[in-house]
Amino acid sequence: MPQLQKQSDTVSTAPARSRADLWAALACVLMGLLVSLMPHLVWRLHSGSPIWIADNDELLYLSYGSQAYFNHPAYLSDPALVQPAPGMYPWLQLVPGVLVARLFQLGPMAISLIWRAWAGISIALGWYVLARFYTKKVWLAFVLGAFLLVDIGVVGGRPILRQYVTTVQILLGRTQGLLDTNPQIHQEWRIITPGLSLAFLLLHFWLVARARELPTRTRTVLAGLGLGVLFYAYFYFWTAACLGLAIVFLLDARHRKVYFSTACIGVLAGLPALVTSFLIKKASSPDWLVRTDLAVPIPRFSELLVPKVGMVLLVVLFIWIWKWRRDLIHIWAVAVAGMLLLNHQIITFLQMGNFHWTYVWGTCLTFLIMIAVADGLARFARLSRIAPFVIGAFLTAHLGTGLWLRVVEAGKTKESVEFTTTYAKYHEEHISSHFQFAPNAVIAGNKEFIDFAIIVDNLHPLDHYAVAVSPSIDNLEWDSRIALNGFLLGLDRETFVGRQSAALGSTIWGLEARDPVRRAERLADRVSKYDQIVADPGPALARFQVKYVALRKADGPPHYLQSGWRRLADGPYWQVWERE
Repeated sequence: MPQLQKQSDTVSTAPARSRADLWAALACVLMGLLVSLMPHLVWRLHSGSPIWIADNDELLYLSYGSQAYFNHPAYLSDPALVQPAPGMYPWLQLVPGVLVARLFQLGPMAISLIWRAWAGISIALGWYVLARFYTKKVWLAFVLGAFLLVDIGVVGGRPILRQYVTTVQILLGRTQGLLDTNPQIHQEWRIITPGLSLAFLLLHFWLVARARELPTRTRTVLAGLGLGVLFYAYFYFWTAACLGLAIVFLLDARHRKVYFSTACIGVLAGLPALVTSFLIKKASSPDWLVRTDLAVPIPRFSELLVPKVGMVLLVVLFIWIWKWRRDLIHIWAVAVAGMLLLNHQIITFLQMGNFHWTYVWGTCLTFLIMIAVADGLARFARLSRIAPFVIGAFLTAHLGTGLWLRVVEAGKTKESVEFTTTYAKYHEEHISSHFQFAPNAVIAGNKEFIDFAIIVDNLHPLDHYAVAVSPSIDNLEWDSRIALNGFLLGLDRETFVGRQSAALGSTIWGLEARDPVRRAERLADRVSKYDQIVADPGPALARFQVKYVALRKADGPPHYLQSGWRRLADGPYWQVWERE
């Protein structure tokens, strides 16, 4: 009878646990959506429009998304080129949001809102499921998941502390480095990384943990497939994950078969992605990877990144994990892998945007710290009656502070305000001028107008951020595009030289950022091409198929517009001219 009673109790409590899990996961999802979409809510209340543009990178991602939206929703292509060609971003990050926007005919500007909604849902579920596995308690998994969704120190491995230091800085008006460029507070919600990729890493951790706990064939295959998905999601995640499996293979002898099988299945599943990347790189311009800091030759011991506090914390956590929480050893190994890859140039002699591996080690370190805190909270809850009130009060304060910081970031970050306000002007221009562009034509001129013309009106830019990162465009072509755009803007030689000198002097990518001789050579090449175009602009206009030029109304039309051009639109902020 006691045995039957025990079985009956187990059966009766299982649905209750399932319901509790469901409600806790749903609460985390709602919190994820709230913090991720908060900037859109802020601007909806401020301006009446839910559109929010975080930074210049987001405009780049939207240029890719809009090309797919208008022309081929199922795949991406390079927005800098009239003829479809491969771009540099993975399908898995961008295309699902494009497909949803196209399915419901929401327009290309809605794509970033859909991306953020998916980030809120996927990351919230990822954190909750992972925390639930390692804490074994619904309430603790919810507390941990909610905390990780709003804490601004997640990416850098500085939970709690960074949030309250930043709060004090803003309250005291010390916002330098926080609000004077692009969003720097809630970096964990940046689109596209880690917003559209982090959930895949969390899924990988969960699947490996399940296979390690109970190494059945099904769980091991799923763990391998989870690794394979990372090859399609984000380069910095799959490289760290593979190295992490090699490290944990050496440390955790009992589960080596699981790690080895996971690695083999994952690499096989990811092989098509590797082949595709190889073919794109083989067909691309040799300047592309160097220009974008994805394969820049550098001295072995230069540009080192040494997160001293993070290294100390990983050592301390290793001692704790080895003694009491050996089940966390895989996540610790991936954190170490990410930290090692920060300085892989010691072996490879290459700079490959190494700081991106911070998204790996910093996030893993934060999770390990919070699991250690969660273990302490579980003991505190067993020993003290006031524990629920203390934990609830702290979580409420932390959630409120995190959301407030998100509101501040959305409404006061300089670059975000400028781009979002410029979109409102572009929308007003559209309404007042009623201009209609030919689809897939090339537009030159003012950057502010072009940023949104290529997204909203299905155009291609002569000169743009998308050109700089285009795999198909070499440096000589890029310089020619820059020179022609300078001419079409009506810049005289002195002004053009001054602007290009400033641009090359402030670049953070490629050889030009590291070598003044190289900068001088590029400047000379751009000036030489400018002189050629001024003497005879016809060949360059024909080569790049320029059909439109957008100019600020306040600047007045340049002289070349007097012949062969007609004014298409004359709005409150810009004039648009069409080449006849």
